[in-house]
Amino acid sequence: MELRGLPATQRLAESVAAVLRPGDVLGLDGDLGAGKTTFVRFLARALGVTTPVTSPTFTLANTYETSSSHLIIHHIDAYRLAGDADAEDLALPELLDSGGIVVVEWAERLTLPPDRLDLHFQFPPAHSLEADAGDHRIAAISARGPGWRTRLVEIPAVLSG
Repeated sequence: MELRGLPATQRLAESVAAVLRPGDVLGLDGDLGAGKTTFVRFLARALGVTTPVTSPTFTLANTYETSSSHLIIHHIDAYRLAGDADAEDLALPELLDSGGIVVVEWAERLTLPPDRLDLHFQFPPAHSLEADAGDHRIAAISARGPGWRTRLVEIPAVLSG
């Protein structure tokens, strides 16, 4: 789906937030600077996080409590990790079992549960950009596992995109 500008990314994040349940896992990957952290900021805001959401590139993980739904969001950035062994200090299995929402940027670097929603963000091909394309991105959404395959149709942005 095309994301033209920040409002489109915000709508996608709000649509995903509307169907999230405790224990859900989101895997984000794609081009550097293509909107993964921006998506997480909008997602967290849609879930009721009122504190600033920052990239955990150097801290590796940030945790946010939502004010409205009393959910915990674990935001992990695996960019600097070479694989699961590098993630041992994160206590990833415990985070995944915490009942919170786990969002992993650079998800392809870690082994995540098979039941998850993957979002891939990329810049459009250079030849498809108009002169005034601005903040144009492309997002692809993949449901992994039976839990998400049945819920994917609940995301309005996917249906309209």
